[in-house]
Order: sequence, then structure tokens, then C-alpha cells
Amino acid sequence: MEMRVQYMASKMYLDKFPSAMSKHFLRRSKDIGYDVWPSPIFHPSEADPYVAKYLLPRLYTDVQTLKAKGYNEERIAKLFLNPSRIARLTYLYHAFSFSNLPANEALWLAEFLLRLISYYREDVFLESGKNLIFKTEQIKNLVGYHKIISFEEEKDFRELQESIAKLNILIANFLELLYFCHQHIGLEIHGPYNLQNNNIVVIRDAYDIKPPFWDFCKGFRYNRICLLTIYKNTKISLDYAGRIFSRSSLKNKLVGVQLLEPKIDSNIKANIYLLIHDLENVIKEGILHVNKLDKKQLMKKYGEMFFYAIKPIRDELQVKWEPPEGFYKDIENGVFDEYTREKMKSFRLSSLPLKERRKHLEKIWDVKKQLTIKNH
Repeated sequence: MEMRVQYMASKMYLDKFPSAMSKHFLRRSKDIGYDVWPSPIFHPSEADPYVAKYLLPRLYTDVQTLKAKGYNEERIAKLFLNPSRIARLTYLYHAFSFSNLPANEALWLAEFLLRLISYYREDVFLESGKNLIFKTEQIKNLVGYHKIISFEEEKDFRELQESIAKLNILIANFLELLYFCHQHIGLEIHGPYNLQNNNIVVIRDAYDIKPPFWDFCKGFRYNRICLLTIYKNTKISLDYAGRIFSRSSLKNKLVGVQLLEPKIDSNIKANIYLLIHDLENVIKEGILHVNKLDKKQLMKKYGEMFFYAIKPIRDELQVKWEPPEGFYKDIENGVFDEYTREKMKSFRLSSLPLKERRKHLEKIWDVKKQLTIKNH
């Protein structure tokens, strides 16, 4: 009975997916993907078909192999560590037809990935604006167990607020370098969790920050950065993309903080300042490295980060995570370039009224219709 309920729920998720994606993209921009790096070098839709062709069939086969070995869905879900990494795989859904999976297998995989997210949070698309992957008791225990720096007790609290705001920006910028356009492959922002006295908790967890496909971060001393922040008398929301929104300045509403990872020494302030220094240095090095890459090299990196996102599955099967040679050859030969030049235009929507933009985006992200058209 429980499996039947989950199966029906995943059907519902896929039906809601086009409108959810449309809503979150429209919240950001009228010309989707043109306002983020690596544009204007290349648009994400130029690389997605190359990734989808090889990654989606691999993922389908790997999941079926795990299921045959006795893995249930929850166990598979937990291999990804966080829900936003799974959510980022769904950004390939507009290119599902390039996977060459039979329609029934493609639909199963599309439903399956959305269902995996539900093992982390009930609100799959964050319609409530809350990414609640911890229970209330877990948050209370975290706050109770770790010594929180309360800004009400600090003379230099303004300086601390500035430092934490800077640290948050640096974490986001660093992850954007590592997983451009899709920083949440390695970053989970979750909350807001309600505490007493109008306090709320937001946790930023950068958990996979030394991916092997980048040389510039190999010497970075940290494997994870996890920051717990407490805000007072403000409203915060998150969306399916993992972005955080607030109508007020979060810096000025910050009243408490704890650096959960890394634990360098017992002085949290010293840890924060050192972390800021180290992030600034690795980001500078990363920018120099990335600026030397041409379009095709960047597209290959874009693909590698998606294949790396399913590395936990590959590790479980004890096989290599790297993309197959065909992926690199296709990019070199530009096999989808003619298609992607036209596809890019479909994301320029600034000339359309809002209602038309919404319909257009819903059509792009409608997996069922996409596969039905392909089948005919």
C-alpha cells in the first residue's frame, strides 16, 4: 500500500513539475540563463543535450542494478546526501529526448528522481518556501549542543554581522565556480526552522567542495563548510533552485552563528576570519584557472559536474564516475550545435508578456509531452 501511495505521488510530482520550474525561473529572469555565468561564453541549454544523452541512460541502468541488488528507494535517495543535488538533475528534463531511453523508461526515471527528493522533505517543490530536511528536535539539539555566538553578548557584533554576510557570499561564489549554474550540486541551504522568540535557523552546508575535475581547489584545506545562522524578526523563504529570499537585510537580522564545519580551533571568530581569507584566495586562483578555458573546455567541465553528482551511485557499484569518451567526442564534433543554437532562443522571453512566458516555460519542462512527441 505504501509503495502504491509513493507511486501515485510521483505521478503527481511530474504533473506539477512544469509549473514549478516555470515559477522558479520567472522569479529570477526574463531571459533564462543569459544573466548567469558562463553566459555569454555558452548557454546551459547548449550543453544539456550532450549531458542528457549519456548521463540519463547511465543513471537509469545504475539504479536498476542497485534495485536488483536489493536497495530500496530510500537507501538510494540517501546516497545523494542532500535533496538539492537530486533536484539539479531534474534541470536536464528539458533534454530528456536526447537520452534515447524508451519513453516508459524515461518517464519512470523522471518520476523516480522527484520521488527521491520526497525522502528528504515532504514539500518537494518548496511551495511553502521552506526546505525542512531536519526535524524540529534535531535543530533544537544542534542549537543546544553547540555553543552559539549570541550577537547580543558581543561588543563587536556589527563587525561579526559583516563578516558572516561576507562569508555567505564567498561560499556561494566558490560553489558557483565549482558547479557553475548549478552550485547546489554541492551546496544545501535548508530552513527556515522556527525557534522561540521569533528566531529562525538557516543552515548553509557546502559539503562537496573539492571535486576532482578542478585542479585549483586540490590544495584547499577544507572538505566541508557548514554554517548555522540564527535570524530574528524576519521572514525567509527558499525555492526549488535552492535560492534564499528575504524582504529585509539578513545581515542586520543576524543574531547568532555557529561554524559547524570546519573545526579549526575553539575560537569561532578566528575560524571565520581564516575561512574568509582562504576562500578569497581559492576563488582568485579559480577565476584565473577558469578564464583560460575556451567554450568547449567549459562545456566539458559542465558535463563533468553532472556526472560527478551521481558519483555516489557509481561508488556503490564500484565503477568509475567519469563521463564516457563519447561525451567528449560529441562536444568536440559539435553534434548538437545546430539544435542548441535554436534551443537557446527559446529561453529569451523578455519580449513576451508574463502569461506567455509562463506557458512557454511549462511547455519546455513538460517531460510527458516531450516524450510523447518523440514517440510519434
